[in-house]
Amino acid sequence: MRAAVVTSASLVTCGNFQHFLHEAGLAWDEAVAAGSPWQDCVRESATNLREMLLSHRDGARVFGGTFVTDESLRGAVEVPMGILTTAGFGPDDAARAWGTLLAFVLGFVAEEQAVDRRELDPSQTAAFEERFGFGVDVIVAGL
Repeated sequence: MRAAVVTSASLVTCGNFQHFLHEAGLAWDEAVAAGSPWQDCVRESATNLREMLLSHRDGARVFGGTFVTDESLRGAVEVPMGILTTAGFGPDDAARAWGTLLAFVLGFVAEEQAVDRRELDPSQTAAFEERFGFGVDVIVAGL
């Protein structure tokens, strides 16, 4: 049986969550295949996850507000966890690092989605991009 959450906008299943995390994991795969350092993998993953969440109405709120226990999600985090442990992080630290990044992206996107982007001028849109990049860089530097 698949877990599901019903919102006023849509029906979101664990399959959607798995897709979000799977796509974020693919970003790590691609960056590693290109020979990128783990720090670049983290940045790429955060950016891709943000874009995916923004592509769905209330994506961050729905994704972040749901407790998912589906075992199939384990595979979606194995790639980023593997990259972090290969980079020298212990399993607990890798999990904390990934969780910190995920929490930042979810919170940032929830704030972004609370604003009607059609009403923003280009400088306000650029400010979101700059703030997001700065936040991810702070997390990476702290790891």
